[in-house]
Amino acid sequence: MNYNAGTPYFGQFGVSSPPFNQFGGANQSYQNNMNPPPWAASLIEDIKNIKQQVAKIDKIEDSVNKITQKVEQLELQVKCMEASCKFINEQFEETKHKLEKSEEQIKMFNEKSNKIEKCIECFQTKLTQIVDANDNLEFHSLRENLLFYGIKESPSKQENCEELIKTLLQDVLQIEKKTSNLIGSIE
Repeated sequence: MNYNAGTPYFGQFGVSSPPFNQFGGANQSYQNNMNPPPWAASLIEDIKNIKQQVAKIDKIEDSVNKITQKVEQLELQVKCMEASCKFINEQFEETKHKLEKSEEQIKMFNEKSNKIEKCIECFQTKLTQIVDANDNLEFHSLRENLLFYGIKESPSKQENCEELIKTLLQDVLQIEKKTSNLIGSIE
């Protein structure tokens, strides 16, 4: 059955063939079909240019995406560095505050130490004066004392040295007891 029998240019195997031109045959008509009209050629050229531009835009878009990723990474690094700088600054301020406080305490301790050294010097001077006064007092009181040698000690611990010497003076040396006061001697 031949469905395309009514159409012109219908060939033997159901495929249409190009029409034959009376001057050039089939090749010339086929060549005319291969060359598009000028307005279509211009559109085809414009489409080729658009495809090339789109390819370039795709490359630019890829480059922009890569740059955007790098900028985002740099932003993260900058944020991390800012956080580190903030932490370091806080530590620095804290250390600075502690140092200032320590300097104040050292100054206060130095002032107290100087006061204590002055007090120690004053006490040493007073102690030297007291020792000298005590030595003078002992020397003065020893000047009027008598020393007795060769007296036997009694075995009891409740020995009255003053009574023993008075007895020795009266009995052995036969010195009588005289008392005196500021007014004169009393017998």
